[in-house]
Amino acid sequence: MTLEAPALAGQESHTPAVKLDGIYKRFNGRSRTLKISPSGFYRSFIIGEEWATVALDRVSFSVDHGEIFGLLGPNGSGKTTMIKILSNLIIPDSGAAYIEGINVLKRPYAAAARLQTVLADPLGMERRLSSRQNLLLFASLYNIPRSEANERIDKLLEYFGLSEYADKASQSLSTGMSRKLSVCRVLLSDASVIVFDEPTSGMDPVSADGFRKLIINDLVKREKKTIIMATHNLVEATSMCNRIALLNKGKLLAVGSPQEIRKAVEDRVDVTLLVGAADSPQEGLQEEIARVDGVLTADVQSNRGGEEIRLTGRKDLDYLTLFSIVSRRGLKVQSLETSSASLEDAFLRLTKEAEK
Repeated sequence: MTLEAPALAGQESHTPAVKLDGIYKRFNGRSRTLKISPSGFYRSFIIGEEWATVALDRVSFSVDHGEIFGLLGPNGSGKTTMIKILSNLIIPDSGAAYIEGINVLKRPYAAAARLQTVLADPLGMERRLSSRQNLLLFASLYNIPRSEANERIDKLLEYFGLSEYADKASQSLSTGMSRKLSVCRVLLSDASVIVFDEPTSGMDPVSADGFRKLIINDLVKREKKTIIMATHNLVEATSMCNRIALLNKGKLLAVGSPQEIRKAVEDRVDVTLLVGAADSPQEGLQEEIARVDGVLTADVQSNRGGEEIRLTGRKDLDYLTLFSIVSRRGLKVQSLETSSASLEDAFLRLTKEAEK
């Protein structure tokens, strides 16, 4: 059954659930090389070159109440840094982050009471303690009276199907059950915003489907939570999220609904051109094709005794000039394939265009 992102309920307040305003974060450091003396009696670190990485480059967007908002991007795109800034674990160099209008940096405790994070690994859970003992530990941190905590824990464990594992060590739980236990911990806190980092990572297909339904049906529709989920799974994000943000190397490429993201590349076309091998090396072919009007990205690779030309371009790209270049170099076209953009291609295309 296809999952559908829930419709957003009307809000009396215009204050967004989460807002990032011009967030900039740069990490600096020096490389270090380990030097061992010939005699082997001592070791020392030699300081090397300085390095700097811009993790987030003036990123701004907002998340509405009751929304499932997706963060998409490859490793190193800035998703984890963004989550840590929202959780007040990292301080941005400039800009500000707000949880329900509360400045995360200026009022960290008030912001923390409204946002909780569920990581891919159940960090923070003591694996030797039982599920119930772990939840009691967090209930004490949330200043929940013991009698009230026991009642709430029993209801949560029963609701998520964990009652029979309540008094078993949490290390005996499967990946899916561990993730559910993390959700129980979050719901104890009454946080209105929940951030998931790779919510279905490591789950089998059945468990992953069940957990997606849990997010939509239980957390959003029943508990009225706002969800932010960082993921690499574009299919999962587009089937669940009201809106998604595409990130690459700290830059925000696009924000919008899955349909709006698709429209951003629907005028693009993929072209794969297979040409026969020539008598001489084809130096500069890729650069020449990249300059053709309408070509956005180009890649030329030797393949099957010839050259494979892959390019992304506008639908009105200058095919005549493209074929003229191929003909002038003495190359013969063996096959030509074209395809329009799918939703799953949007992120890859926007990323390539941003790096061009």
